[in-house]
Amino acid sequence: MNQGDEAHSETVYSMAHYKRMTILGNLESIRTLKKFKKFAERYFENVDYGSYGLTAVEKPKAKILRSQLNLMLERAKRALSSVELSPDICDASRPTAAGYEEGVYLVDNIFNLHQLKISPQTLLDYVERAIGVYRDDKLKSLMRTLNPLFWLSIVLDYVSGLPFAFLGALGLNRSKIEEGSFGKFMKGCFRVAVVVTVLAVIVDHLGYLDPIEQKMDGFLSHLKLKSQEWIANLEDSPQIIMLENSPLHKD
Repeated sequence: MNQGDEAHSETVYSMAHYKRMTILGNLESIRTLKKFKKFAERYFENVDYGSYGLTAVEKPKAKILRSQLNLMLERAKRALSSVELSPDICDASRPTAAGYEEGVYLVDNIFNLHQLKISPQTLLDYVERAIGVYRDDKLKSLMRTLNPLFWLSIVLDYVSGLPFAFLGALGLNRSKIEEGSFGKFMKGCFRVAVVVTVLAVIVDHLGYLDPIEQKMDGFLSHLKLKSQEWIANLEDSPQIIMLENSPLHKD
């Protein structure tokens, strides 16, 4: 892919994974892709292709469908990217300046497939496969929606991502920093800090914080006393006394 395609892919494929969706998100993605597939099929049925497939004449109905497809194109791309299906292929007939085959993103080129000598069915197959993935995950998405831990993980992801969002607002490459080793370490630290804070608030609300603090103070006091006794016994040990009275120590 060229530089523009790489920037495009980074934007599209940074969307939420389908395994992180609620049941509402799952159903909405299925509706979007089914509607997109239906409009695309009807569009291709109302296009007449010229000789060698180099030209395409849109019938009046195809022009209306083209407008409808454009309006939902970005939603369809997000739904496709969330299931980790990459609807792009290499077109061997379009070499780049570097001599490599250039990637063709089928969704963005839905109205140019005839020029690229790509069958419309290739795009429709990708969409159909994505619908199948969402259908298979429908029950799991319902279980996630009813799971409190899932919502806690959503909150943790949001809070731990705030510092990186701030860096992105400053013009830095957020995704590169966030996906790096240091970024992942910092996100882990943020998550632990949030969990500890939430647990402390809950424990305090239930009235258990003061007893815990008292027990911790008692434990630390006991540990300090034992440490002092150990140091005192160590100073009175014969080995230490002999060492202090040795000629080397006096010198």
